[in-house]
Amino acid sequence: MGNRVTDQTSQNGLIEKFSLKGELPEMEVSPVIQPVVQVATLDDGLSVSEFEKWRSVFSVSAELIDVANVHVDAIAFQAGVTKCDLSSTVHTFLGACTAVGRWGCATPGGSAGNHSTDGIYRITISSVVLTPAIFVGTVSLYDQAAFGDPVALGTLRQSIGTWTTMQPHEGPVIIFDKFVKILTTDQINSVLLDFSIGTAGTGAMAMTVTKLIDEVPPFVIFP
Repeated sequence: MGNRVTDQTSQNGLIEKFSLKGELPEMEVSPVIQPVVQVATLDDGLSVSEFEKWRSVFSVSAELIDVANVHVDAIAFQAGVTKCDLSSTVHTFLGACTAVGRWGCATPGGSAGNHSTDGIYRITISSVVLTPAIFVGTVSLYDQAAFGDPVALGTLRQSIGTWTTMQPHEGPVIIFDKFVKILTTDQINSVLLDFSIGTAGTGAMAMTVTKLIDEVPPFVIFP
């Protein structure tokens, strides 16, 4: 295969200097003038398709834990008490949990007076519950005016689901794992579980809230 010269200036220069008329296959002159279009250089940032970008966001297979952003509580649920830590990864030791208590943590970027900004968040909750305890409650998003243990309950913004330990178990079990779209205008800075009904007993909880991307997907993402 010959090396084609495809722009007019180079063709004219080669023909004039070397009198090339197509006899040399290794440097033949193209009979058709083809414009040279620069598509990209190595210095250009490579673009990623919308499909691939959102596929990578929603195919995350494990929660991401920042060890500098972990808080440990002694007990998750105590009757009449709300616990909401400022970190976005929180877990507890095994302890005697009682119903009608709330426990949770801040959303990434959320704090007193500050709300989480536009993006896709992943909320993952797991539990270890010993026989015969069974915990049942809801998962809700709040605007907390303060954080701590105990703390005054903030403003409920939205309930996003229910959770339960189902059957008593002694191993860690994922009880809630969802992608959640949160906008700045939603005024959300925390996630709280309430243990509203069930059988009190010994259990431990863990929650991680991760921000996956600073962007809200268009609709529909996948054709």
